[in-house]
Amino acid sequence: MKHDIEKIYTLTQQELHDYVIDYISQFNEEIISIESFFIISAPKQKAPYLVAHLDTKYDVTPYEVVLVNNKKYEAYDKNGYRCILGADDRNGVWTMLELYEQYHDKLGFIFTWNEEKGCVGARNLVVQYHPFLKENISYYVQIDRRGTKDLAYYSTYDILMNQNFRLKLEDFHPYRVVPGTSTDVKYLSACAKVSSINISAGYHYEHTTSEYCEYEYLLNLPNTVIDLINHLGYKDYPLNY
Repeated sequence: MKHDIEKIYTLTQQELHDYVIDYISQFNEEIISIESFFIISAPKQKAPYLVAHLDTKYDVTPYEVVLVNNKKYEAYDKNGYRCILGADDRNGVWTMLELYEQYHDKLGFIFTWNEEKGCVGARNLVVQYHPFLKENISYYVQIDRRGTKDLAYYSTYDILMNQNFRLKLEDFHPYRVVPGTSTDVKYLSACAKVSSINISAGYHYEHTTSEYCEYEYLLNLPNTVIDLINHLGYKDYPLNY
């Protein structure tokens, strides 16, 4: 583990933005960063892009994060009461940081602000970098779904999703392809007209004080994401417009 997930859980959105910039700048000088909206790290070639958001629901940051029986993370406030952990979506951010050194020249990385407030960062990215998105993205994998078994798609993509993409996803066991409600890739996919999926990030009961994260699943998540990328391949999956 290159990055301390317990520390990442306790950072504010601004602190995490700065942490991400400081780390990825060591490996890639060509970073697009617009504070309060997004960070983009792009390889030189067209590629699959990973997506995670920097914020947490209600902007809660726990005072203490505890690994319970080496099985799950829970969070507590200063008074010792359970609080929101923020694994939605600090697990996704941590996973992308773990992969960055090895894959920054093979994959794209997008870190967004304020997904929990209506996908503000992703929507701003669509407005400001519409041509970039259309020209450089093969498909998106967001790391921001609850549980440990889901590959979630959004909106009308059940109809528009590239069928080869869907067949590949349905063959990625033990995951199941399910409909989601809304997240960043809903807007990013519509702009770039490419397929996307949101993989389970290992948290449960998000946005509540009962939130927890499955420790073993999280540790394996970087490898799982790369397995999914290799399963899908480094090729384009346009939506069926």
